[in-house]
Amino acid sequence: MNSRFFVVAASLLFAGSNAWAHPFHSSTTEIEWNASSGKFEVAMRLRIADLEDALSAIEKRRVNVETDPDRERFVKAYLQKHFSIGHRKDEKCLLHWVGMELELHDAWVYFEAEVAGKPSQPANQQTADTPKLVEPATATVKSWDELFRRRDLSSTAGDRDTKAAPPIHVRCSVLLDLQPEQENVVTVTVDSDTETALLNGKVRTAVLFPRK
Repeated sequence: MNSRFFVVAASLLFAGSNAWAHPFHSSTTEIEWNASSGKFEVAMRLRIADLEDALSAIEKRRVNVETDPDRERFVKAYLQKHFSIGHRKDEKCLLHWVGMELELHDAWVYFEAEVAGKPSQPANQQTADTPKLVEPATATVKSWDELFRRRDLSSTAGDRDTKAAPPIHVRCSVLLDLQPEQENVVTVTVDSDTETALLNGKVRTAVLFPRK
């Protein structure tokens, strides 16, 4: 995980509660592509009260994210269901938990999203719900574009497009089923380029960095 991920996370944490007004229910997600690890690094801010309500509805009991011994497992399962990023719409990705920090009203959740690479589980231990991941390139890639040019080498000529990497499809539907007015702001940075999307109950998936 590169140092910039921690810098972004730290800057968000120290921004202070006054920097974020809450005129309505909202979340903020910062995503950055790490070419060295081949993963997206994610920092997501959720209102604690809303997160606890969502988890409690699923678990059929009151969940306290500060004291519940199963909080990590609950949050991981929730994010795996409501967040995905990749080069296809609704493409499943494997989330790697990093940690969670609690502020007065907000929870910051940190994780990595893997869209290409070896499965973290042996094939004989995978279930039907385990995302199927692609074998990685043998050498380290230096950009999102290069990663998918290498993946395209195994495609048919008719499907191959090496001029540009595929656009990025990001889905963030956290809390949308709980709060009709919920808005999720997602910012993605790839190779020093940044794009932002606003997701809500009507638009749950955004297409960023479209081919030109």
